[in-house]
Amino acid sequence: MHFGRHLLRRRLKAGYGLQHFAKQLNIPPSKLSDIERGFIPMPRDADVLTNLRECLGEDDYKFLVKEMRKPFKMQKKHAGVPIVFKPLPEGKYDALVDYLKEDAKKHNKKADEFNAKNEEE
Repeated sequence: MHFGRHLLRRRLKAGYGLQHFAKQLNIPPSKLSDIERGFIPMPRDADVLTNLRECLGEDDYKFLVKEMRKPFKMQKKHAGVPIVFKPLPEGKYDALVDYLKEDAKKHNKKADEFNAKNEEE
């Protein structure tokens, strides 16, 4: 289980909603959501960690800090892939890459045609 999942469970156990907890940590709710879904690592900013300790208590804080020290697997496993993509099932990644390449070719072709037309005028 990744750090974000642990954070989510402890946040819910402490009775915090996403918006309120993010406000307590002084980070945007969207960033907290990305952390909990494993898309980005937890910030290691001293203020955020202090707020985390105050919100969750010492025991949960120590556990989460221990979990934070583990490598961020999403970052390593999907290096070079924008974090907006969730991990895809086996075989779907190649299909997505092919689709994006074809879409880029179409877009570039249309842009070249547009530029050539405007150069003629």
